[in-house]
Amino acid sequence: TKGDALETITHLIEDHTSGLLDAPADPREDAVIELLESRGVDFADWDGFHRLESAEQALGEPQGRERVKIPTRDGMLEHSRRRVDAHVG
Repeated sequence: TKGDALETITHLIEDHTSGLLDAPADPREDAVIELLESRGVDFADWDGFHRLESAEQALGEPQGRERVKIPTRDGMLEHSRRRVDAHVG
């Protein structure tokens, strides 16, 4: 939920400010992506996030809602990989 996300980010910022977080072993911007790929972790990149957001909005439109959330990780990953103009559902 948004409340959980807010609580999580609040604690992360507090931990960072207090010096409780270790410096990354590899500070390059692409290091996290390389790590996830090396471990075979499926993830959505920024473009994929926008594809997922568009899919959720398209699902909500017929119901007069801003969006309908896609609840499963597999579903989110599937929609994040689709082309924006592909069939949603």
